[in-house]
Amino acid sequence: MFDVTQPEQPAPVLFFIDKAEILRDYEAFTVEAVTVRTQAGAESPAWSIVAKHRHTPNRGPVAQFNVELYANIFRDMCEVVAAHV
Repeated sequence: MFDVTQPEQPAPVLFFIDKAEILRDYEAFTVEAVTVRTQAGAESPAWSIVAKHRHTPNRGPVAQFNVELYANIFRDMCEVVAAHV
Protein backbone atom coordinates (compact mmCIF):
# COMPACT_ATOMS: atom_id res chain seq x y z
CA MET A 1 0.00 0.00 0.00
CA PHE A 2 1.35 3.44 0.89
CA ASP A 3 4.05 4.36 3.37
CA VAL A 4 2.57 6.89 5.82
CA THR A 5 5.60 7.17 8.08
CA GLN A 6 7.17 10.59 8.12
CA PRO A 7 10.90 11.28 8.04
CA GLU A 8 12.52 12.88 11.09
CA GLN A 9 12.81 16.24 9.32
CA PRO A 10 9.96 16.23 6.82
CA ALA A 11 9.92 18.47 3.81
CA PRO A 12 7.27 21.18 4.11
CA VAL A 13 3.94 20.84 2.34
CA LEU A 14 3.90 23.32 -0.53
CA PHE A 15 1.09 24.56 -2.74
CA PHE A 16 2.08 26.34 -5.95
CA ILE A 17 -1.47 27.58 -6.55
CA ASP A 18 -3.49 30.07 -4.53
CA LYS A 19 -7.03 28.97 -5.49
CA ALA A 20 -8.55 25.56 -6.21
CA GLU A 21 -10.21 26.92 -9.36
CA ILE A 22 -6.75 27.35 -10.94
CA LEU A 23 -6.62 23.54 -11.15
CA ARG A 24 -9.16 23.78 -13.98
CA ASP A 25 -6.30 25.02 -16.18
CA TYR A 26 -4.46 21.68 -15.74
CA GLU A 27 -4.84 18.03 -16.71
CA ALA A 28 -2.90 14.74 -16.58
CA PHE A 29 -1.98 14.94 -12.88
CA THR A 30 0.78 12.60 -11.70
CA VAL A 31 2.63 12.00 -8.43
CA GLU A 32 6.41 12.03 -8.78
CA ALA A 33 8.95 11.18 -6.09
CA VAL A 34 11.53 13.91 -5.47
CA THR A 35 14.29 14.52 -2.97
CA VAL A 36 14.41 17.86 -1.18
CA ARG A 37 17.02 19.35 1.10
CA THR A 38 15.81 20.52 4.52
CA GLN A 39 17.05 23.69 6.22
CA ALA A 40 19.39 21.50 8.27
CA GLY A 41 20.93 20.25 5.01
CA ALA A 42 19.55 16.70 5.23
CA GLU A 43 17.91 15.08 2.24
CA SER A 44 14.26 14.19 2.67
CA PRO A 45 11.82 12.36 0.39
CA ALA A 46 8.84 14.25 -0.96
CA TRP A 47 6.16 13.74 -3.61
CA SER A 48 5.22 16.40 -6.15
CA ILE A 49 1.89 16.57 -7.92
CA VAL A 50 2.81 17.51 -11.48
CA ALA A 51 0.30 18.44 -14.18
CA LYS A 52 0.15 19.54 -17.80
CA HIS A 53 -1.22 23.00 -18.49
CA ARG A 54 -4.34 22.53 -20.61
CA HIS A 55 -3.49 25.11 -23.27
CA THR A 56 0.27 24.58 -23.58
CA PRO A 57 2.65 21.61 -23.69
CA ASN A 58 4.17 22.72 -20.36
CA ARG A 59 4.16 20.54 -17.25
CA GLY A 60 4.89 21.73 -13.75
CA PRO A 61 4.26 21.12 -10.06
CA VAL A 62 1.04 22.26 -8.39
CA ALA A 63 1.83 20.92 -4.89
CA GLN A 64 4.37 18.94 -2.90
CA PHE A 65 3.80 16.68 0.12
CA ASN A 66 6.07 14.83 2.51
CA VAL A 67 3.82 11.74 2.61
CA GLU A 68 3.02 9.76 -0.55
CA LEU A 69 -0.51 8.92 0.57
CA TYR A 70 -1.36 12.63 0.97
CA ALA A 71 0.09 13.36 -2.47
CA ASN A 72 -2.05 10.65 -4.05
CA ILE A 73 -5.20 11.90 -2.31
CA PHE A 74 -4.50 15.48 -3.42
CA ARG A 75 -3.86 14.29 -7.00
CA ASP A 76 -7.27 12.57 -6.97
CA MET A 77 -8.88 15.78 -5.69
CA CYS A 78 -7.12 17.77 -8.42
CA GLU A 79 -8.52 15.47 -11.08
CA VAL A 80 -12.07 15.95 -9.78
CA VAL A 81 -11.73 19.76 -9.70
CA ALA A 82 -10.09 19.86 -13.15
CA ALA A 83 -12.86 17.72 -14.64
CA HIS A 84 -15.42 20.43 -13.85
CA VAL A 85 -14.25 22.88 -16.48
